[in-house]
Amino acid sequence: MAQRASAKRNAGTGKLLRAALRYLRKQDGRAAKRARGGDMAPDRLRHMMEGESRKGYHYRPGGEDFPDRRIGPVLRRNPATGAYEAKVEFKNANPPPEWVPKQGNEGKSTFWPDDWTPAQVDNAVTAAFNHPNISKTASGTWYSEHNGVKVMGYFDTATGALKHGFPFL
Repeated sequence: MAQRASAKRNAGTGKLLRAALRYLRKQDGRAAKRARGGDMAPDRLRHMMEGESRKGYHYRPGGEDFPDRRIGPVLRRNPATGAYEAKVEFKNANPPPEWVPKQGNEGKSTFWPDDWTPAQVDNAVTAAFNHPNISKTASGTWYSEHNGVKVMGYFDTATGALKHGFPFL
């Protein structure tokens, strides 16, 4: 019985991971359409979800990592929203070592709630960036909130266009 429940849980998380990959492919095809200032460009959306070894990533659909990525123990969590922070590692293309930590920010990344869909994550950044109570700095950093999750990101100071956004604790 426990194995069956575990298999159902794993099947559910795999569904979210597959949905995230489908969502990213769909968004890649909309590059020109998404070039509006209030939306993240597809390459930034892909960075937020799948990540890069130098910069980390911010989304784990169903609590499952994309291939060749993993997190260590959760360092901090907001129990009210489900957003959390953990150290990130990437599979090393040239081992040893087998896994290498994210470069910068002491290897830490913040993550959207695991139960959010890819569309919810994408919409959270856009909604937070377009929120009337957004706070922007002269250096191109912005702060806002969406559904209780604090969101931070970067914008182009010349055009005002959204570059990137992620949860912060």
